[in-house]
Amino acid sequence: MSILDPDSDIAAIARRDLNARTSLPALIQVCAHDKPNDNETKEEMFARRAYAIADAMERQRTPEPPE
Repeated sequence: MSILDPDSDIAAIARRDLNARTSLPALIQVCAHDKPNDNETKEEMFARRAYAIADAMERQRTPEPPE
């Protein structure tokens, strides 16, 4: 498998980072007044949520096969 293959681990990581980075501006705007979890900075809260969005996007891209 080539690193250019869209199903490679490297491509998946790149997509995840891109999706997280792309979601940040809207996420910051919408969640600006939210409180972070205990022992979490505001920046860490935004990053956690951005990666949660990216992970959801990846799950939609590759749905689980039916049983």
